[in-house]
Amino acid sequence: MLGTVRTTAVARQVPRLALRTKRTKSANDLDPGARKLVNQMSAMSPKRMAPKKLELSQEDLIRHRIVQVAWREERLAQKLAREEQHKQQYEMLQATCEELRKVDGFLFNAAVLRVKGNKFPIELRVPTETPPTKIWESEWKAQEK
Repeated sequence: MLGTVRTTAVARQVPRLALRTKRTKSANDLDPGARKLVNQMSAMSPKRMAPKKLELSQEDLIRHRIVQVAWREERLAQKLAREEQHKQQYEMLQATCEELRKVDGFLFNAAVLRVKGNKFPIELRVPTETPPTKIWESEWKAQEK
């Protein structure tokens, strides 16, 4: 992801690489004087300029609206298809559970039994936006019960 940086003295292109790394310091780690200076500078800086609105011709505006409506209809069709698939899956699950209950009540009870407090493994890592510091733990073994 290379971008450009503009300076006020000379407009030159400087390659800039966006990296995703672990955050080391937060804004609260600044000393009070530096924090006050940052707040003053951000208050005095001009607001970001919004991009200029595109002026579309009548023909382009009609095309744009047609594409928007078609895309909205496509998304609606996908949503309805997904909902119908979920409904069918749920009905099949209900029918399977009912059949299992008729065939063997013991297996049915074992299948639908909920164990309290046994939902996630303790080793499960919380999802974050930064990569882990240790990518792969090759010596890991599951705990025996």
